[in-house]
Amino acid sequence: MITTPTPPSRLVALFPHDDFLRPIRAYRSRLFASGYTGAHSFPPCIPLGFTEEPLKRDQLSNLAAHLRQRAEAGSGHFHLGKPGEPKLLGTTGFLHIPMRLNPLIHELPSDIHLDTLVEPDFILCLLSPQGSAMPPVRADKVDPGLLELNFPLRFRAAFVANLVLWPATYGVAGLSFCWERGNPVWLPAPLRRKTPK
Repeated sequence: MITTPTPPSRLVALFPHDDFLRPIRAYRSRLFASGYTGAHSFPPCIPLGFTEEPLKRDQLSNLAAHLRQRAEAGSGHFHLGKPGEPKLLGTTGFLHIPMRLNPLIHELPSDIHLDTLVEPDFILCLLSPQGSAMPPVRADKVDPGLLELNFPLRFRAAFVANLVLWPATYGVAGLSFCWERGNPVWLPAPLRRKTPK
């Protein structure tokens, strides 16, 4: 049990449309069935940064327009890479898929100030800390076979929202979290691209 109160973390995150998340949820279930107990312990999103206060709706709208503009500068999609080596976030490790749109983080609209900029990763599964005696969920003992995905790693429809995350008072310390998501602000519709004749 987690007994020490911990202040919640406030983030701003990008949430892909449910159509993209269906195979992600199935993949998380596969991880969970393989012993990765943190597979459902983080919301299905891409954290963009931490804030002291939640962003206002007009700020979220500006961010949404900015992200759509960044995507349209390329193929029009948000592309994810292949699952990378596990990372650490504080003392908690996580399996992730990097989003290949890193410049967006360093060119945010002028009215948006994130306290801590983070690399945009889709967090698949929380892992126990390095050195923990809790196999098989250690960040340094991930089954390479679980890093193979067989579904498209790109999406267009998405929304941004404030997110509050805090440790749960049940479950495994460092792997059990609760969260509350703010109202979604959808990205503007993508441009209609002409199909070559």
